[in-house]
Amino acid sequence: MSKESTKSSSFITRAREWQRKWSRGHGWTLEPDRKEVLLSKKEAKEGNNFYSYDFNIIKAVKNPQKFNNMLRSEHIPFNMFIPLDKDKEYFKKIFNEIIGNKIKSIDLLKIEYTPEPSEKYLNDKTSFDAYIEYTSIDNEKCIIGIEVKYTEKGYTPGIKEMNEMNKEKSTYSEVTDNSKTYKDCFKKLKEKFKKNKYRQIWRNHILGESILQKDKAKFKDFISITIYPEGNKHIGDAGKEYVEFLEKKYQYRCQFLTYEKLFKLFEKHCPNEKYKKWIDYMRERYIVN
Repeated sequence: MSKESTKSSSFITRAREWQRKWSRGHGWTLEPDRKEVLLSKKEAKEGNNFYSYDFNIIKAVKNPQKFNNMLRSEHIPFNMFIPLDKDKEYFKKIFNEIIGNKIKSIDLLKIEYTPEPSEKYLNDKTSFDAYIEYTSIDNEKCIIGIEVKYTEKGYTPGIKEMNEMNKEKSTYSEVTDNSKTYKDCFKKLKEKFKKNKYRQIWRNHILGESILQKDKAKFKDFISITIYPEGNKHIGDAGKEYVEFLEKKYQYRCQFLTYEKLFKLFEKHCPNEKYKKWIDYMRERYIVN
C-alpha cells in the first residue's frame, strides 16, 4: 500500500470511529455495517444527519432518508451553507476572505445544483454540492461552484463518461480547450483527467467554465472551490497537483480549502451566540479527534 493510501485509509478509519462515537453519544441506532456508518431508517427519516437546533435546515432537504451515511459528504453542504444563507453579510465576509475581497453581495445559494438544460452545458449530470451567485465589487455577476468532501477520494467513471472522454471531439474537450485556462490542450491532458485522482476536480471546474461560455452575457467570472478535511490527504495532494495544470493567471479559479480553515473563518466573523453554537457543532461533528 502506498504512503498516500495509508494516510487516506487511516483518516477513513479514524472518521469511522469518530462518527460511531458521535452517534452513540446521541443515542442513535446504526445499521450493522462494518465499513460504513449508516443511520437506521428511523434515524435517517427523522433527519438526524442534519443540524437541528436552528436555521430550519431540514426544510431544505427533500428526502432526508437518503442521507443516512455519516461517512459521506452528501448531507454536509446543507449543514455548512444553509446557516450562512440566513445572514448574507456574514456569508459575504467569509467568502471575501476566501476569494479575495471580490464580493459586493451574495445573491443566490443552491444546494445540489445541476444547471439546466444539462445538454446546454456538459450534457451530463455533473452538479455542484453548493452553487453561489454573487455581484462583484465591479458590479458584475459571477459564480462559485463548491464540491464538499469528507472521507471520499476519487470515483470510478460510468460508461457514458468514459465514452465522452475517449471521443476525439467531445463536450468535455471543447469546454476544456475553449476555457483557455489550461497550460495544455485537452488532448495532452486527457490521460491525466481519466485518472480517478483528478477527474472530480476537473469535472466541477469545467462545469463552471461551461456556464461562463454558454452564459457569457450574464456571468463574468467563476471560481471552483473544493472543501475537505485536513486529514483527507488524497484531496489535498490532488488539488495541489491539479492547479499546476492551469495557466498561472487562472489558478485562482480552482481553490482548495480545509474544514479547519473554513471553521476558523466561521468563528472569526461569528455574529452571535446562535451561530457560535452551530460552529461548535460543526467542529465537534466533522473534525476527527
